[in-house]
Amino acid sequence: FPEIAYGMTPMAESLWWVMQQMCPLRENRKIILIITDGEPDSISAAQEAFKQAWKKGFECYGLGIMWSSISCFSSSLVAVAFTTSFVTM
Repeated sequence: FPEIAYGMTPMAESLWWVMQQMCPLRENRKIILIITDGEPDSISAAQEAFKQAWKKGFECYGLGIMWSSISCFSSSLVAVAFTTSFVTM
């Protein structure tokens, strides 16, 4: 997997959009699942968006594919690495 994360993921904007869409929902739990293969284009904006999400009661979980720094936002966000060998059927 030759690609590396280099900051082209609009993570903060995505989080704000999702929170805006979910705020009117009446469910007791509001869960946001983030799956990304890239670094946010603005780490500080993403950190602020996560902080506001938690303040507003959102549960944020996520997977960073080939990007270990996702875990710096929260312990509920984990990094994973995939192998380059695939199984075909």
